[in-house]
This record gives sequence, structure tokens and C-alpha cells, in this order.
Amino acid sequence: MTHLLKRAVLACALIVAAAFAVPAFAAVDCTTAMTPTFTNTRDTAQFELWQKICAAQTGTADGDPTQVEFPDSVPVPLPAMAAANATLVVDMEHYGAMSLNVSAMPASSVISFTDSEDGLTNPVALAITPHGSPSGNGTLTQISTTGAWTIARRGRFMHITMTTYGGSGSLTGQYTLLKEAPPPSAIVAHGAVADSATMSGYPVPVGCKVMTGADTTLANGDVAVARCGKSGALITRPYAPSDLTWSGSVTITNSTTPVQIKGAAGSGIKNYVEKCQVMTDTLGAANTLQIQDGSGGTALYPFRLQTTSVPFLEADLGSIGGTANTGIYVATTGATTGGVYVNCHGHMAP
Repeated sequence: MTHLLKRAVLACALIVAAAFAVPAFAAVDCTTAMTPTFTNTRDTAQFELWQKICAAQTGTADGDPTQVEFPDSVPVPLPAMAAANATLVVDMEHYGAMSLNVSAMPASSVISFTDSEDGLTNPVALAITPHGSPSGNGTLTQISTTGAWTIARRGRFMHITMTTYGGSGSLTGQYTLLKEAPPPSAIVAHGAVADSATMSGYPVPVGCKVMTGADTTLANGDVAVARCGKSGALITRPYAPSDLTWSGSVTITNSTTPVQIKGAAGSGIKNYVEKCQVMTDTLGAANTLQIQDGSGGTALYPFRLQTTSVPFLEADLGSIGGTANTGIYVATTGATTGGVYVNCHGHMAP
């Protein structure tokens, strides 16, 4: 009796299937895994009927497809995508991931991966992991080369879309649906933002970046990792590493001509003055000493000098910066007898 009932259910299902007459499911092969695919549009009712037909043929009680065991699918050839926005939609209901192998990629083309709950609307980008790559070692959401990848599902339907088409050739390859995503060979924990990139998310800097020159890529709001010298020692010195510090000494006697104490630092790089030491002989008249931004330029810091000799005077200037790619000069505003001796040091930075 049960056998006759199953045949009756199958016959009714086939009659209904004929009424729907959807070519994509005209031939039902229930000996292979159930891995139907859809291109852009689909018929949910027809697919569910197709599942019930297979369930009845395989002896599943009451034709309930949820009782059918779904192994990894057989490899399925990719369609020959050769147009922008061409999309393949794969039903992932009984599977956890897709293993994709691309053997030919049209030049200058890009394939992206998204998924959705209905196969049509609100697609969400999916992460792509190259085969053999540690989990978390960068996040890809699109590919433009040949290779092998694993894509774990999030929604029911996975979309493979040629977001950019280079104009010649077609996509070639195959995919296999997996019951579960394979475990990673290793897990790499890192921040989502690279050094000198604009701040977003929650960066996790590890280690330090060796610095022997000024970094001109940093801007307001950027992430900046810790800096270290060539020996690997963390830089804790104020303002700059040792490689970017400078010092100079000049002597001025009875002249108002500016004297260079530090040359231009290079394009986009400024000289910063941190400290200066001043000593004088007995002067013929009171005078003013200037630390200048360029020869005869803006006085970054003035010293008032009296006629009495100064054995040692030190000024902590903090970090006074001049104009980019401009030298630092020292000058007295009046010419008088007696020597003026100046030592300054600082650093270079953008």
C-alpha cells in the first residue's frame, strides 16, 4: 500500500511539474547532489516541487526534502560569463561554503561575491579566502585573476557577479558546494587598517616600523604604528628618531649677514629647532640675535644681547618649525665688535 501511495504522489508531482513547464528543471536527475543554479531570476515554487519529486523517488517519508542527506556536490562548470553584471545565483540552502576554481579570467575583469536571502535583493559582500591562506590574512570580496578560493555562505543564495568586464574572453572554471567550510590552516589576528591609512574600524598595531627618513604620508586622523630604529629598538626620543636629528654651530663677528646653521631638509620636510646655546664676547653695543626661517626670513626666535659677555645661555625652544625645504639661519640685527657664538639642534619632519 505504501509503495502504491508513493507512486501516486510521484505521478501527481510530475503532472504539476509539467503544468509549470520551466525548462531549467525539465530533467530531474536525483542521482546527483541537489545543486541547482539560477541566473538572475528564479522560481521558488518550481524548485521546491523539484525537491519533493526527488524526495519521493529516493523514498524519503512524506516527500520531505529536509530528511535527505546532502553530501558535497559534484564539480559544476561555471557559465561562460562575458558581460558586465552577468550574475550566477547558487542556492546554498544545504551547504556551508563554495570551493571555486577559476582557470581562465578575461583580462581586466573583476568577479565579486555576495549573498542574499531571496536570490534577488539586498546582496551582502562575502569574504573570499585563497586556498592555503591563513584565515584572517586580509579580506577579499572580489577577484581578478585565476586561482582557487573558498567562500563561506551567510545567506541562502550566493551571487557570483562579473562587476567589470574587460571586453574579450570569458570566465572559465568550476565550483563545488561544500557541506561545511574547511577549517583554516592558521588564524592571523591583525587590524583592518594598514600603517598610514585613514582611521576606520579597530586597528591592532603589532611591532614597530623602522624609520631612517621622514614619513610624509601621515595626515591628520591617520593610523600611525610605533616607530623604531634600524636596531629594532623602539623610538622614545621626543619628536624624531636619531637619523632625523641635526645640530650646527656658527660664529658672527661685526656683521648683519645671515649665516646658515642648518641646510634645507628636502621637499616637503621642515627643520625644527629645539634648543640653542649662545655665548658672547664683550660686545661694542647691545644687539639682537635672531634664529631665522631662511636667509633674512621670519625670526623664529630672537635673543636680546647686552654688552656684557655671556659665558653660556641656553634656550629650550620646544619644537619651532620653519618652512618646508628651507634652511635655518642665524643673524644679528646690528654690526658690532665682539664675537657671538651659537649652537642649535633640532630635528626634521613634515
